[in-house]
Amino acid sequence: MSLAVCAVRICAYMALKNATSVADRVFDSVVDPRALLGKDASPTIVVLAEQGKKIIMGRDLLAAEHSVDLAFEMFVAKATTITIPAAHTDSGEDEPADIIEYAATDAAYENRLRRIAYEIDAVLTGDPGPWAEMFRRLVVRFLPDAGWGRGADSDGGRKFNFIREIYSVEPVADPVRGAPLSELWSDLFDLMAAVPDLKPLSLDWRSLITTPTLPAWRLAAATLGLTYRELRSMGLAPVLDHQATDAAEPAMLASVTLDPEDFAIYQDAAGGSAT
Repeated sequence: MSLAVCAVRICAYMALKNATSVADRVFDSVVDPRALLGKDASPTIVVLAEQGKKIIMGRDLLAAEHSVDLAFEMFVAKATTITIPAAHTDSGEDEPADIIEYAATDAAYENRLRRIAYEIDAVLTGDPGPWAEMFRRLVVRFLPDAGWGRGADSDGGRKFNFIREIYSVEPVADPVRGAPLSELWSDLFDLMAAVPDLKPLSLDWRSLITTPTLPAWRLAAATLGLTYRELRSMGLAPVLDHQATDAAEPAMLASVTLDPEDFAIYQDAAGGSAT
């Protein structure tokens, strides 16, 4: 699991809310379909991040290529109508709005569900709203292995139909802890902070990622999953051992003295030395 996976689910959920014909009946947690069978039942979308996988090379956990199965569950439990807005004609007169009815039959339920599925695709790939835009920034690509399934059930003689569509997506890599926030993550947290329910999460994630602030050489170690010994052997760690856990950048070398017995004495600008 990763922060990027959660961010993709949150953005998909927020992008779809009030952007399709189901209005605000979009949820990001499991919904019991039988709860949709009451007199006020309306078409519903549920967004879930399910199983995923990572392809890890060496110890690079944060930047490893990974994917998540993003599931969209759609439910219809009664006859519904869709209002087609009035069209403005060249003559200057508005044509009346049309009311399209979807009856309480299996065929009509499927037609209605397919309409909702199309709306989901249209929002995620082309809606200009900030949450849909952020979703597209967080998703590197959709992977080929997508799928869907349709089903029906009943309770107390009342029937509901559903479609479960699953997209496998590749999210961006998680940020390295201790590094400055990238523009992407900063924009995401600003967007979340404007939503009361998401503001606490944005504050928590921002603090988690940016605390503590690490110097560049320690960020390099965290990015690659290297030990200090490995980092030093590559010439990326400070020369002086006493700086191995300093929060600040290592002091620049002031001098290197070579003596006849082939010992090198390193002196840094802060007064530290090593042989």
